[in-house]
Amino acid sequence: MFAMLSSPGQTVLIVKPPALPEDTYSSLVPIMPTLPVDLVEQLRRQLKFIATSCRAYDQGEIEEALRIAVSLRVLFHDTGSSTSIFTQLGKKGSVHLISTIGLGKTDQELGSSMVLSIPIMLTMNGVQPPLEDGPQPRVITCDAWWNEIVMSQNQRFSRRDVVLSSANQDGGAHVDSAPDQKTLELKEGIGTFTSTVDNVPVTKELTDHHFPMLRQFGYEVLNSPEITSLA
Repeated sequence: MFAMLSSPGQTVLIVKPPALPEDTYSSLVPIMPTLPVDLVEQLRRQLKFIATSCRAYDQGEIEEALRIAVSLRVLFHDTGSSTSIFTQLGKKGSVHLISTIGLGKTDQELGSSMVLSIPIMLTMNGVQPPLEDGPQPRVITCDAWWNEIVMSQNQRFSRRDVVLSSANQDGGAHVDSAPDQKTLELKEGIGTFTSTVDNVPVTKELTDHHFPMLRQFGYEVLNSPEITSLA
């Protein structure tokens, strides 16, 4: 396209380039390369987080259990908008873990059975995770481990329930001002424990029962050879 402007003794030719199609401009924008994600390194990082939090827990920082929950969620939990590390590695359907607590069944498998099971190890300091002093480990699939019922009181709790309640509602990654009944039951705990110190009875509230369970989950993950060998 062009136009001509004339004045006495002078003629000016103005040239206007044609408009480019709209998609031409987008093709001119440089495309940034997508950097590959090192999933093995991501796995190694999450296992390191769990190990660090387990050590801190054993030194008295029991709130570190919530950080364990976040890493377990990253490793195992799949949603419509996020994919776990083990699924991205293509290992979630084949990898096995040890189970040291639990009923060996999912909620669906238990059906309407009335079961009371609370994994506890009472000491003078209250409830502690059994760690290597727990029952003989069973080797089960990743899916069975994630969905196995590990506590049954007023409600049933799978590892998945405990992890997501801790990470999504109790401050691991998010705080819910109106937590659901499962989270409330975990936080309220399992009652009280009375011991005698210098002939004086001392009663402690056994609250936050998800903390020792999460520590035990961390123990199971870190002592599952098929998990650690991938890192």
